[in-house]
Amino acid sequence: MPIATVNPATGETLKTYDALGPEEIEHRLATAEAAFHTHRTTSFAERTQLLHRAADLLEGDAQDIARVMTTEMGKPIGGLRPRGFTGCPVAERNGTPDREIEGAATRPHRLAS
Repeated sequence: MPIATVNPATGETLKTYDALGPEEIEHRLATAEAAFHTHRTTSFAERTQLLHRAADLLEGDAQDIARVMTTEMGKPIGGLRPRGFTGCPVAERNGTPDREIEGAATRPHRLAS
């Protein structure tokens, strides 16, 4: 069954997407788990750089992201733009490790099977 993106203000279907099948879902989950195992061994300095880069990319696309959010959620763009894109401050704040966070984040974690 296709998944539709609908403008809530007009009811217009903007785009439809095919749902993923079980094999594609399993493939994507396996890819995510492999990425997790790689990422968990990266240093906090490298993670900080990655989060700062993500924040830079999000900020660079903030206008386009706000437009998409406005269309998909029906929220006026004026309510989104003054604060900027919400994800950027989170990425910036979480990209600065401290000893307490660093110690907790380096403990091994297991993915649910």
